[in-house]
Amino acid sequence: MPRFFVDQQPQDGVLTLTGENAHHAGRVLRLRVGEGVTLCDGAGMDFDCTVEAVEKEAVTCRVVSCHAADTEPKQSITLFMALPKGDKSKYVLQTLEYIAAHYADADINITTIARSIGISEGHLSHVFKKETSYTALGYLTLYRIHMARRLLADCRYKVYEVAGMVGYRDVAYFGSTFKKLTGLSPSEYQDRCR
Repeated sequence: MPRFFVDQQPQDGVLTLTGENAHHAGRVLRLRVGEGVTLCDGAGMDFDCTVEAVEKEAVTCRVVSCHAADTEPKQSITLFMALPKGDKSKYVLQTLEYIAAHYADADINITTIARSIGISEGHLSHVFKKETSYTALGYLTLYRIHMARRLLADCRYKVYEVAGMVGYRDVAYFGSTFKKLTGLSPSEYQDRCR
């Protein structure tokens, strides 16, 4: 079941995904009315929900049940981005695999990704954007912040350690990127997970 982080509590048993979460749920995952989704508040609660409405800017979910958040799984998980219907480029799949395997490398860039899969930077940039609506480096940033959220929620690592673990040399830049995408600083996010 897909999981999303939300910065809100249910209002009359309803939670709403907006912004990039709504885009990802509606356009990338193509969730439909009646499908299940788990929404996490980042403060230790998970809400099992059913999709009630899918609109361009918002996905409305009805809370079915609420429970304490599960701990992180013991096994390793590799995330992949869902692709729109139609031809799925092997280059996009290879890019997603490369990012999942090398996101912690601070020197990763469009050149290293393109070189690893054997195509030009321009072609990779064009194909990836066309098929996912993200730039390759934009997706890398989202993936790094997703992994940083998981590490910060663990509470075993300091913010500067997490920054290095997900490929950021500059802790201040990591903090500003994290806040831009989540609405919270890394330390605020970690405090909410305790």
